[in-house]
Amino acid sequence: MADGAKAGRKRVIGIVGGMGPRAHVLFEESLLAKAGDVLGAVKDADFPAWVLTSFPGTPDRTQALCGEGESPLPAIKESLARLAATGADFAVVVCITSHAFLAGEALPLPVLNLPAVTARVASAAGVRRAGILATSGTLGTGLFDKAFAAAGIGSVSPLELPGGEVMQLELVMTAIYGPRGGMAGGAAGGIKGNGPTPETDALLLSAGRKLVAAGADALVMGCTEISFAAGRLAEAGVRLVDPLAIAAEAAIRYAYGLPFAGGATEGSEEIWERCFL
Repeated sequence: MADGAKAGRKRVIGIVGGMGPRAHVLFEESLLAKAGDVLGAVKDADFPAWVLTSFPGTPDRTQALCGEGESPLPAIKESLARLAATGADFAVVVCITSHAFLAGEALPLPVLNLPAVTARVASAAGVRRAGILATSGTLGTGLFDKAFAAAGIGSVSPLELPGGEVMQLELVMTAIYGPRGGMAGGAAGGIKGNGPTPETDALLLSAGRKLVAAGADALVMGCTEISFAAGRLAEAGVRLVDPLAIAAEAAIRYAYGLPFAGGATEGSEEIWERCFL
């Protein structure tokens, strides 16, 4: 683990962006907001230091998991190496699906484990059954299912509902990627290509309501593009769990040597170790 804070300086946050190009911008906005909440940041010097590498040419993660494209791992490792060379102490990879490729790898920097920190915060908030909105690649790997199960939380995704494959493609993947969910033969678009629109918001809200009807007491915005739809998803009437916002607060707390949010024992090094890949 990085030891910058112990050495008398604040740790520098590294951000791997570009997957898609808009997601890391939203994450940086979350960092600014959380700096106000956690640090009381007002003037320039109050805010945390971070460095960013954005490589939109990183091969698509879901396509790779579906056997329709090459692995993104070499490109992500190259991005992490760039961050390490510029002085970052640890990194946030602003693409949840990419975490399926990172576990067990020798990485140039410690990487915050977004599913793990999300599950930890959701558990502290009293979530009992999480409805997971995410790419088909993320759902297929069970990234959130496993993390939530380890935290004692049940989970449900569109793929587990009647007609789930069609629902996942037409509501979630189409909202993120555009027609045919970005798979072979599909046109570019969706939030990745065009940004959030009322149409993409409506698709995700429809999927979210189906998960709530299936017993979810919270909706997890398990793809960084889905975080753009938070305002509309609130209409589903349950708690929203935003991994981007959670990661932003965790990154700031770790950078400043502060306890992880939630629970009396959350400041220990052992807890922080379990928050990283």
